[in-house]
Amino acid sequence: MARKVDKEGTEKRKEQILKAAGECFSEKGFHQSGMADICKRAGLSPGTVYHYFRSKDDMIMHFAEQELAEAEAFAEAILQADTIEEMVSVVVDGILESDGHEELQFYLEILSEGGRNRKIGKVLRKSEEVMYFALQKKLKKLGAKGSGAKAGMLAMYVAIQIGALEIYKVEEPPLKECREMARLSRKGLLHVLTDQS
Repeated sequence: MARKVDKEGTEKRKEQILKAAGECFSEKGFHQSGMADICKRAGLSPGTVYHYFRSKDDMIMHFAEQELAEAEAFAEAILQADTIEEMVSVVVDGILESDGHEELQFYLEILSEGGRNRKIGKVLRKSEEVMYFALQKKLKKLGAKGSGAKAGMLAMYVAIQIGALEIYKVEEPPLKECREMARLSRKGLLHVLTDQS
């Protein structure tokens, strides 16, 4: 009789390995983390880990694809906004209300590997494009003409501000400070996108 596949157990084991890999990559960097480190951190045998992932590159590719899926969800939220004000809130809250600096440090490690590995780089570029084109489409649809710039340049400006907010979070600001930064960011973005004084 064939063995039943425990899909829930399989997913949990995969997540256990990815969590361990993420912690290792964040702490030591991709190249300084060995499969032995990941196995030890996960508390699993090498055979089990290799059953799910053939290499560290496979793990990084998984994280890059996860980044793309998150970018697509973020882009969809941007496209659902009915006003520039609502779109700005989606952007600011999406960054400042997400988990802290560990995510950014880990993302920077993936980004660095994307510069060396073409396949990973391609997935990461796609995630940036997805967000940029969603911003451009929404700003064009909402008729944004802030500072006399076209929608494409305004979208690039917003994308740069998203990056700046992500870097700001590296410092792990307290909640009160984060809320103040959110207020300032909303005001600044609205000023540029709508020429508000």
